[in-house]
Amino acid sequence: MAKFPLIESERRMLRLLAKGEKEVAEGKGVDLETVLAEADMLLAAEDS
Repeated sequence: MAKFPLIESERRMLRLLAKGEKEVAEGKGVDLETVLAEADMLLAAEDS
């Protein structure tokens, strides 16, 4: 099996996923409604 180097954006994404998993396990983090509301705001800002 060939090994491919991860690009920096993939590394960042994996780090964020790992951080999120850790926060969930610790009972920390942000609820889904808040995350979706923030995503909606970011997407709306991109459109304007």
